[in-house]
Amino acid sequence: MAFSFEKVYANLLTGSLTGRNDWLSRLNTAAEIPDGATEGSCGISYIASVTAANVTDGTMVTNGTTTTTVNGTYVDKSVTSSWKPSEVGMLRKPGTLQTLATKQADALVADQQNSIIAALKAGTALTNASVTLTTGQIDFVTDGTALETIDNLRKMQTAISYLMASFVGTPAQDMAIVMPPVAFAYFTALVATGVQSPMYLAAEKMWYFMGIPIFSITGATSFGSANNECAFITTRESALLARRMPYLSHGGPWIASDNCTKLSVIGPYAYAAIPGMWAEIVNPSS
Repeated sequence: MAFSFEKVYANLLTGSLTGRNDWLSRLNTAAEIPDGATEGSCGISYIASVTAANVTDGTMVTNGTTTTTVNGTYVDKSVTSSWKPSEVGMLRKPGTLQTLATKQADALVADQQNSIIAALKAGTALTNASVTLTTGQIDFVTDGTALETIDNLRKMQTAISYLMASFVGTPAQDMAIVMPPVAFAYFTALVATGVQSPMYLAAEKMWYFMGIPIFSITGATSFGSANNECAFITTRESALLARRMPYLSHGGPWIASDNCTKLSVIGPYAYAAIPGMWAEIVNPSS
């Protein structure tokens, strides 16, 4: 039996969203969105900790699992494609569906990234793990001297070290450094003798620093400008991202008033930053 267009498309889009190896995959995506959530503020539940306990005969077994609910934001946005009558036949081609699903997933992921950056900016980093760059070195810009290069690298190392000390046992691959493109470009170009420097692994097509992958994102407001953060160092516990199954508006392609076939996919998600669970690099005023 053939699957419906709606089922095939939803599966393609869900696979594109969940199968990515990006910054969002290194955050807590096992959180739950409450039933009945609507656009705006909502509670998001997640398992905060699990503790083993001895079993004693005649004694009620204690609950070693702690579930926490934090205040977050529920988002319900759509991504729409418009097709002229002469183009509608393309929707029956598997290759077109795959390309369209991937592109729309990219748009939804970009929106999720920007939402979490905004939450991190509005929140409070781990104590002592908010480090400000030296005046004149916004976004890791240097004058080319070893002194300024080492200064930038050591400040990033300091922020990461505080985070690692607070999350002992957390592997570097569960952490991530996220930056706007300009900061990413300047930081990955920093090289100095006698201090940790960024490293590019060609096999993975990824940059790393102290074993932590570095990601560049675009579109986040005031991320990387003067007096604003230019990098966040996160773990899986730094932020919550809960997704619901994407669905199609009107149950599939539909004809709009302009006689074009529309395909609108809705990608609901909820997010929240957990205070004190990340490190950050902040730009100076100039």
